[in-house]
Amino acid sequence: MSAKFAFIDAEKALYSIMKMCAWIGVSTSGYDEWRDRPPSATAQRRGHLATLIEPIFTDSDQTYGHRRIRAALARQGERVTPELVRAIMRERGLNRASPARSGPRPPTCRPGRAGCT
Repeated sequence: MSAKFAFIDAEKALYSIMKMCAWIGVSTSGYDEWRDRPPSATAQRRGHLATLIEPIFTDSDQTYGHRRIRAALARQGERVTPELVRAIMRERGLNRASPARSGPRPPTCRPGRAGCT
């Protein structure tokens, strides 16, 4: 149901809320209740964790992945699973930067093997 309300909220600049509610088959009072509802406890916790994750990620020069960030949160006293940290990082677009490879790459083909010239 909240997906329908979120769609109505996203499109309210283009169409009348009353018409969209009628088209989708939901009540306008249900939409108003959904819109005015405070965030859930889960949403509040995820928001709190996101405010903790972002500085850890930026302080690491964007090299920490979800495992290191979870460990840093554990050191701060936050109990969180790696999967939740990964999901929050994905939602916020926090992608770990891979370190640049230095030096020459090892050969992929060795003389004397089949298919190598």
